[in-house]
Amino acid sequence: MIKPNDDDVLSFSGDIQGWDLAAGKVNAVLGEIERTAAEHRDGGQLAAILIREGADCEYLSVNGGGWRKGKVKLKMVFEFIPDTPDSPLDDLR
Repeated sequence: MIKPNDDDVLSFSGDIQGWDLAAGKVNAVLGEIERTAAEHRDGGQLAAILIREGADCEYLSVNGGGWRKGKVKLKMVFEFIPDTPDSPLDDLR
């Protein structure tokens, strides 16, 4: 498993169950997925497909190595943001 950098490039081998993603840098592809999910009534389906099944693509790392065929999947990460931030002084109180 490889965690792509924002500047690495993804190129998809076709549409993803009716959704067409443009080839581009990872950060641009993620932005396109985010916009699709927000702007289209059923746009969340694209994200769901990428989370569940992934999509066939080719990957090019800025660190070299040439194009590699594989699959890209979205991984969900939960993050907790407290209403009141922790203070370094909390331990002293």
